[in-house]
Amino acid sequence: MHEVTADTDKNRLYVTLSGNISREEAERTVDAVVASVSRLRDGFDVINDLSELRLSHLSAAGTLRNVMDFLKSHHVGRVIRVAGRSRMGFTQFLRAAERFTAYRPEYARSREEAERMLER
Repeated sequence: MHEVTADTDKNRLYVTLSGNISREEAERTVDAVVASVSRLRDGFDVINDLSELRLSHLSAAGTLRNVMDFLKSHHVGRVIRVAGRSRMGFTQFLRAAERFTAYRPEYARSREEAERMLER
C-alpha cells in the first residue's frame, strides 16, 4: 500500500509505503509522486515513511530508481527516510537505494523525529 501527499505550506512531500509492494503498486506510487511534486516549489523536502514496509517485489527496484531520478531532476531538498522497526522491508529498500546516488537521504526512527529534523 502507498500514500502520497503534498503539504504546499511546508513545501513537503510525504510518501508512505507499507505492507508488500508489487511492481504495479510501485508504478501507482510513481504516478502519485509525479502529481504531488507538481504542486511543490523547488527545494521541497521529502519524508519517506518505510516503517511498516514488509517486502517489495524485486521488479520494483527499477521503479525506485525512476522516483529518485525524478525527485533529483525536480530539485529535491532534504530526504528523510523513516525506518521504524521494519527491518526486512527497510533493509531491502536500503540495499536497492544504495545503488542509486541521486541524493543522500537522512534517517529517522519516526515521522515525528523526521518532522523535527526538517524544522532545524
